[in-house]
Amino acid sequence: METQNKSAFQKARNGVGLSQLRVHDLRHTYGQRLRDAGVSEEDRALLLGHADSGMPRHSAAATVAKLLEASNALLKTRDRTMVLRVANG
Repeated sequence: METQNKSAFQKARNGVGLSQLRVHDLRHTYGQRLRDAGVSEEDRALLLGHADSGMPRHSAAATVAKLLEASNALLKTRDRTMVLRVANG
């Protein structure tokens, strides 16, 4: 599966002329845009899947709705389509 994903990513990035782009570069850009949009460090860590945001999970658990709101804050800073949306809800 990993090889298949890697191959698809390589094909996609080469197709748009970004052969040096890494998946990590996309994560970094997303994290920076969240920060620029004023999303809290805690919510950025959760959205990026960081194992340790520096705060105990039991006292800082964010709701899915709050995380969607934080991610969609990017829409207010750039003219983009919706980043995430709730399916069946």
